[in-house]
This record gives sequence, C-alpha cells and structure tokens, in this order.
Amino acid sequence: MTFEQFLFNVDEATKPNIPLEVALRKLSNLYLTFQNTEIALNQLLAAVNKTIDENGHLADGEKCTLWRLKQAIGM
Repeated sequence: MTFEQFLFNVDEATKPNIPLEVALRKLSNLYLTFQNTEIALNQLLAAVNKTIDENGHLADGEKCTLWRLKQAIGM
C-alpha cells in the first residue's frame, strides 16, 4: 500500500456520515496492514544484518557486492 492509498483509506474511514463500526473496522485493517509491514521490514533488516555479519569481510570496498546493503543499515 502506498502512502497515498493509506491517506485515501484514512479519509474514507473518517468521513462524517460513515457508521462508526465501519470506520473502526477500516482503521483496524489499516493498522494491521502497517503492523504486517513493520514485521516484514524487521525480517528484511535481520536478513541484511545476518548477511553482512557472515560476509562482511567481502564488503570492504566502495564497489563491492554488499556495499549498498552496508550503506542501507548505516555501516
């Protein structure tokens, strides 16, 4: 879900004439979407860190295979 889609869904869920139950369900679904995104990002970060830990000795130059991964995690 893009940020624009998120904003659209928040706007839809918070319209004045929408029943409260429907609005809460929509907002709850949005929250779950972002929880799942956070979990996926944490898993990806863990995989990047593990790869760097295991292969960091190969990432010692600016033009190495793992350079962008090291940059992404602030190494």
